[in-house]
Amino acid sequence: MFPTYLLSLSKDELSKQYTKRLPCSILFQPTCPTQGSQKPAIIYLHSWNSYPYSQKAYLLGSALANQGYTFLSLGMHRRGVEGQMRAIPDDDIEDIKRGVEYLSSHGCSEIIIIGEEIGALTGIRYQCKTQDVCIKGIVLIYPLPDLANWLENTIGEDRYKALEQQSEREIIKGSEEEKWVDLTVNSPNGKELLIYQSFDSWVSWWSRSADTKISGFLKNIQIPFLILQKRGMELEEIETSISASKVLDVEDNKQFAQIIDLWVSELELPNVEGFQLVTSDVSKPSEMVTVQTSDGSSLVGFLWEKDCNQENQTVVLHVRGKTGTPITEPLFTKLAEVYNQNDISALVIEMRRSGYGGSMTATASMDIDDIDAFVKLLCQRGYTRIVLSGQSLGSNSIMRYQAQRHHPNVIGLVHMAPTRDAAEWLEAHIGSEIYNCLVLEAKKAREEGRGDRGLVGKPPYEWMLSPHRPNSWISWWAPEADTANLKTIAEIDIPILLLCGSKDFFNDRDRLNQLKKAAVRSPVTDIIWYEGCGHNFANFEQKTAEDIVYWLNKI
Repeated sequence: MFPTYLLSLSKDELSKQYTKRLPCSILFQPTCPTQGSQKPAIIYLHSWNSYPYSQKAYLLGSALANQGYTFLSLGMHRRGVEGQMRAIPDDDIEDIKRGVEYLSSHGCSEIIIIGEEIGALTGIRYQCKTQDVCIKGIVLIYPLPDLANWLENTIGEDRYKALEQQSEREIIKGSEEEKWVDLTVNSPNGKELLIYQSFDSWVSWWSRSADTKISGFLKNIQIPFLILQKRGMELEEIETSISASKVLDVEDNKQFAQIIDLWVSELELPNVEGFQLVTSDVSKPSEMVTVQTSDGSSLVGFLWEKDCNQENQTVVLHVRGKTGTPITEPLFTKLAEVYNQNDISALVIEMRRSGYGGSMTATASMDIDDIDAFVKLLCQRGYTRIVLSGQSLGSNSIMRYQAQRHHPNVIGLVHMAPTRDAAEWLEAHIGSEIYNCLVLEAKKAREEGRGDRGLVGKPPYEWMLSPHRPNSWISWWAPEADTANLKTIAEIDIPILLLCGSKDFFNDRDRLNQLKKAAVRSPVTDIIWYEGCGHNFANFEQKTAEDIVYWLNKI
């Protein structure tokens, strides 16, 4: 087992708009400090639509950490769909610079950049623009060709020209009613690539005028590079005079770590002192875990667990709000540390609805399957006392799960800022006329076979938390959607704790009292109210965790 840490490279993220927040980075440390002191550090740049905790990052990070590298999977502004919506290529430059500054200030002056797909482009672009002396080599994994040419060849010349012309009109017009590019294409790697961006952002990445031509950067790069490519998605012939630069055809990604390690050894870099961890900078889950859902989707979770916790057999499984990811906000990491101090394990999980991309397509029913996959994992590890914790719309997810599954190992539900009944809240928020139009729009799209295409409503989604495809929207927001806490709570027959604060924009005391009154089958339903606390529990994390621990010890 190798040490894994969550690292925030930017402070006060909760004060920023959700799409502008910088997520945590994931830091993998080598298991052997002596070996690690002889090897450079690595910064990993994830692909489009992805996150620093992706399974690819986990597999490569763990393999290279086991070979002695400090591996930083970088949290980036363009993460997922919510980040790429407004991101520009220069955001990656600032993000990479932040990662380099962190590593170099902690003892790592020799750094290798590894970029995957578009991450490969932004990694080599960073070095060409900055000539950073700390960067000693770049690994490009399955890099895409020049983006404009590739996209035009993929979607066709006519469609591409229409996009360019529309982008020019929208940018010049500067319309108050912002419009977005919504385009799904097949990448050379065989997976779907969602391009969902403002026209300004789209132009900065995908237009002919965009500074995203990898061919030009490969001609100008001044340090060694290694390109790992697949047959059928090769870049144009590359000529370089830089020693140690290589282009290899690699089909099996399990070979990446071994190939990269061998290539780095050929660079003959001087020994380095090694990474010096400052523990106050990080949160340390004991493990990054993965599960598979019934449709084959792979999901990750971060587990805080001590050896003695197994004796207690109690674990809190936390589900974030509608678009939340395991690393979006610092709330649960702070809660988890308090739980662990009290011999209670903690697990925060990814859902298929995590992030704007997941939320766009995932239906409400998928949450049940996602939670169940992690509950099974915990049961396999010997936990007999599982507490489901849900924040915001996550409270509805854990409620529906237990109402449907009645899992015997689940002993309690903790609701943090539980949301209003989804359909009722949305109708009240935007007005019955607009709401009813959205219902008709979504259902018509479904009837016409367009349930997985297009979006319900218009950007910038001030009325909703994120964009939705019609099928997804119906499952969450339609009048018949099973997303009403006030109804579902009546089916719960285990203890319930409701926590909320006076500055929460969804709730007030009356709402919590209504939920408590409706919990007719629960043996215990308690309310804890915090004056001055908002929806994200910022600055109330310690007190909240202590109160939850006290409550758990009573049930």
